[in-house]
Amino acid sequence: MPLGEELVISEIRVPSTLAGRTLADLSLPNRFGVTVLAVRRSDVEGRGGIRRPQADTSLREGDGLIVVAGPGAIESMLERLGT
Repeated sequence: MPLGEELVISEIRVPSTLAGRTLADLSLPNRFGVTVLAVRRSDVEGRGGIRRPQADTSLREGDGLIVVAGPGAIESMLERLGT
């Protein structure tokens, strides 16, 4: 979803290659200019919930990351992380 010409909000799925890593490990804002606003995660019963992320939030395969970034930054990040 574009926010004017300078920012885009998107949801991306966490691939298995990033599972177990924390947001601090990934350093997305510093490396790619991508900020995680929220993490969408299902519990054991399959009920979803949205959580406010912390630096020590450990990612799980299939989590949804709601992110904001400049145009092209999200795609660039996904390519560089091999997802």
